[in-house]
Amino acid sequence: MSTKNACLIDYVRSTHDDLSARLEAARLMQGRRDDPRQQRHRIDDFLGATCQHLHALDEVMLPAYAKVPDGKSLCHDFTASVKHLEVLLYHVNAHEYGSSIEGSFDWPAVWADVERAMADERGCEEELARQLTDALDDDRLDDLTDRIHRVEPQEPTRPHPHQPHGGRMGSVSRRMMKRTDAFWDAVQGRIVPEAEHAPKKKPGLLGQYLLASPRFGHDEDPPE
Repeated sequence: MSTKNACLIDYVRSTHDDLSARLEAARLMQGRRDDPRQQRHRIDDFLGATCQHLHALDEVMLPAYAKVPDGKSLCHDFTASVKHLEVLLYHVNAHEYGSSIEGSFDWPAVWADVERAMADERGCEEELARQLTDALDDDRLDDLTDRIHRVEPQEPTRPHPHQPHGGRMGSVSRRMMKRTDAFWDAVQGRIVPEAEHAPKKKPGLLGQYLLASPRFGHDEDPPE
C-alpha cells in the first residue's frame, strides 16, 4: 500500500484532527454571564462540522465500503460506531438548548464520552479507508475523496441517529433533514459551518445596462 495514493487516508486523518481541535475548543470554552452565547458558538461549530462529516460518510463512503472484502461486516461495525457517537451528540445538542430531559446532564462526563466515541469512530473510519485504498485504483480514490469534499458542506448540521444511514432511504432522509436542520438553525441562531459558494459571474453588457451599473476593466477608463 506504500505506493498507493493515500489521499483518502490523509483526508480521514486531517478531518479528525480538525474535529478534535473543535471538540477541545467546545469543552474548554466557558461562556460569560454577560455573553452566555459565547460557549454555544463553539459547541455549535463542533456539532455542525462533526455531523456534516458523518452524514457525508453515509452518503459517499458507505456504498464504496460495501464493495471491499468483508465490506458488509465493516459497514456494520462502522455504522454502529457512528450511531453511538450521534446519540451522544444528540444529547449535547439537547442540553445546549435547555431540553427538560437533560436535567442531570454532567458536561465533563459527556465530553469524555464524546471523545471516546470519536476515537472509536475514527478507528473504524481509518480501517475502512485503508481497505478502500487497497481495493481501488488511484483515479477512483481521487474521485471518492473529491466527492466527499464536495458533499460534506451540504450535509445536515445535526445528529440523526435513528434515521436511515445507508441506501436510497438514507439519501432521501438526509435531503429532508438538511431542510429541517437549516430551519431550526435559523430559528435558534446557531453558528454552523457554511458551504463555500462559487463566486458570482460578473454581469454582461446587457446586465450592466439593466442594473444601471457599468463596469470597466482595470486598464479601461470610463468614457468622457
